Amino acid sequence: MFTDNKQAQTQVQFPMQWIAGMDVDVQPKAARKTSIICTIGPKTKPVEKLVELIDAGMNIVRMNFSHGDYEYHKSVLDNARAAAAARPDKVIAIALDTKGPEIRTGLMLNDTEVPIKKGHQMNITTNEKYATACDGENMYVDYKNLPKVIEVGKNIYVDDGVLSFKVLSKGDDFVRVEAQNNGKICSKKGVNLPKTAVDLPALSEKDKNDLRFGVENGVDMIFASFIRRAQDVKDIRRVLGDKGKNVKIICKIENHQGIQNFDEILAETDGVMIARGDMGIEIPCERVFIAQKM
Repeated sequence: MFTDNKQAQTQVQFPMQWIAGMDVDVQPKAARKTSIICTIGPKTKPVEKLVELIDAGMNIVRMNFSHGDYEYHKSVLDNARAAAAARPDKVIAIALDTKGPEIRTGLMLNDTEVPIKKGHQMNITTNEKYATACDGENMYVDYKNLPKVIEVGKNIYVDDGVLSFKVLSKGDDFVRVEAQNNGKICSKKGVNLPKTAVDLPALSEKDKNDLRFGVENGVDMIFASFIRRAQDVKDIRRVLGDKGKNVKIICKIENHQGIQNFDEILAETDGVMIARGDMGIEIPCERVFIAQKM
């Protein structure tokens, strides 16, 4: 069958049409079905750089609210809209990625780094007097309910899993732990509590203010960090309010609780994002591939 190629191409809209048409002269159209998200930093926030990213395939501008102030993020928003206006044939969305609830260690005494050997025993404490005076015997964490929620035998990971501790016993404001590997403790490192039901609120005051900023400045979607349960999504919607009712919420599943409560989260959210970095700390990395196929 021979046809006018240009006319035939305009009639083919779907892959199945191309297959069923059996026209050797018609070329199938390549269509990317996965959106590309770009995190914008100081080097990529100029309008001309954003236009280059759009030309290269960027669909979503991501602003990381773990860093930067409102003046900086407002400049990214303004530049992104200017870049989008320069490419009116492209649809570009703007996303606000929340910092979310997190647990961190305190400051080391004299700003030192303390080496830790496997088998070393110490206290992980919520006592404020160690908040700026951590050492090899007492390491402060800023989660007050740690001794209440953690169970003896559970693990505590520090610094993205670089250091692993096993809980031996616990008191009112501390847990006694044993190091499971060699490493060093440093200031302000992230703490993970795998398979422990953490009762941190989904939104800090900073997160709430960030969401309000996003609504006032017309962001299209929220990348909600460390979502653990459906109620977290409801809390975000309440802060967004009526003015932000059209803002899409994309829940980042990045901890064991989020995996366990996936169905109830899915019922409330507009979409999910599998954050494999933190998830790979909470569960064995070889099982991340199972979790992401849920």
